[in-house]
Amino acid sequence: MFDVALTDAGAKVVLATASDEKHPPEHMIDGSEETFWSSTGLFPQEFVISFSGLMNINAVNLKTYQIHKMSIERSVQAEPIDFEILEEKEFTVTDMALQVEDFTQSCTYPL
Repeated sequence: MFDVALTDAGAKVVLATASDEKHPPEHMIDGSEETFWSSTGLFPQEFVISFSGLMNINAVNLKTYQIHKMSIERSVQAEPIDFEILEEKEFTVTDMALQVEDFTQSCTYPL
């Protein structure tokens, strides 16, 4: 399966509400499991990933720490505006253990 949310595939992080010099938002989509985005810890945090064109998304896979709630939204505009919520999920908060979440059941989002 081709991962459209990688820098190598033309994806870009166009907005992030937090940035750490050592762990910038671009680390989310660099394809390395050795790098990561670190937020400030305040809530909520948001990020927007832009693709090179319209994409059919079949799955969203997340590896996170200390996430409480997340929503997946989309915009099909040329600019990232007019977002539509596709899915919201409450996470089981772990004591610094890796959270692995796959959004696949309702994740085939039509264009």
